[in-house]
Amino acid sequence: MTSIRPASAASRFPPGTWAHVAHAFGSVFGACLGLFFGFFVLAPWLGLSDGPFDGSAAAFIGLLLSFAVLFVSVVWGWIFRVGRLSRRELGLVLSANPLRDVALGLGGFVVVVAIVFAALRVTGSTWAEIFDALAGFTLRQRLLFVAIAFTPPVIEEIVFRGELQPALAAKIGLPAAIVVGALVFALYHLQFRPVSIVVKTLQGIVYGTLRGRDRSLLASWTAHALVWIVLGAM
Repeated sequence: MTSIRPASAASRFPPGTWAHVAHAFGSVFGACLGLFFGFFVLAPWLGLSDGPFDGSAAAFIGLLLSFAVLFVSVVWGWIFRVGRLSRRELGLVLSANPLRDVALGLGGFVVVVAIVFAALRVTGSTWAEIFDALAGFTLRQRLLFVAIAFTPPVIEEIVFRGELQPALAAKIGLPAAIVVGALVFALYHLQFRPVSIVVKTLQGIVYGTLRGRDRSLLASWTAHALVWIVLGAM
């Protein structure tokens, strides 16, 4: 796989500086605001009393509106315009072997599924209950999960693995950056039960490992997207 250059001359905040790290955490903060807006402002306004994953037309509208707001404000505005980061720096390019990236993403997805299933078993769920939950989603919910796979995970991979992880790696090294970035990713989801934090952190470590130091985001996004398509809102 070809290496992606870690920086471009046009970047406002050079890699290895605290200013770059601060900008990356600004991206995380913007993503957190977007998550809060989607769940606690937009969902009630659209009348999603059963939550944002009920598969209704309002849920699709809310998803698209949230994605548009986040993409324009965080990705285009904050990351590209303010930070002047390039697509190459963020991993938004194809490697010399994209099929291998997809295969790596598939492997990462299998690892994440194993983590989620193990957590469910440890917390008392039976195999029958797990598979009943998977089978219990309606067709409209399944279509919503497919739409989600191509929206929030794209922004999350850009923010957490595209910018935050390389910014941290330049200061504390790649292994620590993957772990710290994964923990931030877990806390970002606003699920503060210990088991949820552990599972989300391990997911973040899987995605971060797929990204590595400067690889394309295709592998990590593939794993992330497949988790949504298959597991949905479990």
